[in-house]
Amino acid sequence: MYNRGMSKSCLIKAGLVFALFMSAIVGWHCLNDRPSSMDETKHMQLAMDYRDWLVHDVPLQNPWDHVYPPVYHFSIFPAMSVGVPTESKAVITHGLYALIFLIGCLLLGRAHELSDDESLAAALLTLGYCYVLWAARRALTDFPLMTWATFTMGVLAWTRGFGSRKVSLWWGIAAGVGLLLKFTFAFFFILPVLWTILRGREPGRFKNGIFALAVAAVLGGSWYYWNSAVFLDKASGLVNEVTVSGGDPHTLAGWLFYLRLWPQQLGVPNLIFTALGMMLALGSSFRSRREGDGLLWAWFFSGYLILS
Repeated sequence: MYNRGMSKSCLIKAGLVFALFMSAIVGWHCLNDRPSSMDETKHMQLAMDYRDWLVHDVPLQNPWDHVYPPVYHFSIFPAMSVGVPTESKAVITHGLYALIFLIGCLLLGRAHELSDDESLAAALLTLGYCYVLWAARRALTDFPLMTWATFTMGVLAWTRGFGSRKVSLWWGIAAGVGLLLKFTFAFFFILPVLWTILRGREPGRFKNGIFALAVAAVLGGSWYYWNSAVFLDKASGLVNEVTVSGGDPHTLAGWLFYLRLWPQQLGVPNLIFTALGMMLALGSSFRSRREGDGLLWAWFFSGYLILS
């Protein structure tokens, strides 16, 4: 299932999903002339500062380089270096992240013995969420985080419960890159990794799992080690901002904060389809008791509970 090739029909359908998504992003930038907001400006300025540091040996003096990991900024500065740097050029790079997302959906679908058509339908639904489109057309790390987390989860499923040493290594590398994309990346994998190790029956899963986690920690943790003083100070401030905005974990309203945002962030039609899909998936999980279903539910609850 994992190693079967992609049919011509699948490639065409994936291309159509990609083209539809990119047309929405590019079309919006062609019609909208709003100035970039503060957060987008921070990321774009930091990206150009990294370019000057890498190409022209200009010392890094941007204080935000101690707060934001560098992968996203390194990925957008090539496109921004063509002519005058603009947000629309930075967002063109999100097309690569969209392709990564499609690959992740196909990996997850094949791991659960679903057809590629079902995987692409799920990708199309997700890419059509209101908040996903909003984030994808802005120079922010939210959309790249979503796509890379999906791809890394697909690789985690591909490890067959950390039964494959080689694929476990690839998962460790993917997870390390994810940590260098945004620190919240780790929140989505705490429960899935525990589920994979504790519920699996594959020989060597503990050794391979620890090996993969060590690779991720060395690759992704190096940046946090060198920037820990400033990063931890800023991260604690971000936690306080979330609590003030309504996500106080000491109250029931705090635990329901993100759930109440679904109608706005998903859009009512997509929310209906998503809710129905989750109920059908839950019913299928109880009937078939497929092991892979637990991984997906662990993914959902890991992000929701920790961020709440």
